[in-house]
Amino acid sequence: MSSTVIRLVEPSDGPALADLLDRDKQVRARLLPARPAEFYTPDGQASVITSLLASHGNGLAWPGVVVLDGTVIGQIGISSILRGSFQTRIQPLGHRPGLRRSCVMSDL
Repeated sequence: MSSTVIRLVEPSDGPALADLLDRDKQVRARLLPARPAEFYTPDGQASVITSLLASHGNGLAWPGVVVLDGTVIGQIGISSILRGSFQTRIQPLGHRPGLRRSCVMSDL
């Protein structure tokens, strides 16, 4: 039975991501901006990962990888995380819509 997980990217994922990007470079060329040749190398990906993890540390992004049976097979990310004005009041309430709505309404 195979196991697929999505987890936070790690610096050690650089070589696997470089390999995936290099293999798919021609397909991606139509969809993504042109990149310097170094972008497709393990060192280039290490630099990208460092930047992504810095954004994650600042709460601005969540960079992840898709892993199948221990092998990185893809990349996924959430970027441009914006904090709302009700964040501190709603966040602790979790997934209780009725309670969340009553708290929001009481703030209005």
